[in-house]
Amino acid sequence: EAMVALGFAARDQALDHGTVQTKLTMFMTGPESAYAYRVAKTDPHSHLLVRYRRKEIFFNGQDTGPAPSLKGMSGGGIWQVSLGREIQPSQPPALAAMIIERPQTYQTAILATRAQLIRSFIRRFDTNA
Repeated sequence: EAMVALGFAARDQALDHGTVQTKLTMFMTGPESAYAYRVAKTDPHSHLLVRYRRKEIFFNGQDTGPAPSLKGMSGGGIWQVSLGREIQPSQPPALAAMIIERPQTYQTAILATRAQLIRSFIRRFDTNA
């Protein structure tokens, strides 16, 4: 099953009998439903909406304890990873999106801009490309 990881770093993540062990502050959650995209008035082609329900996320490899605060996380990365296999630092997953905010109309989610849109924007204005 694919999960979405925030604050992910491949060198600090390992799988141990179905539990993700990590050495940094990160948490895992999943993508929001089509309903949430409609309520948040968000285009799923350009943005990623992920669940942020503090009691339902994995925090530092455990599913207990409060999740980290999102204050100051704008610009942070989101990666899509699998809980079924260990991530190798030599083959880290690609960046999926960058955090923007929590939508005012759907507070139990995090809104992020998809990485391909960010790359396209950079290429458009990069004079060295």
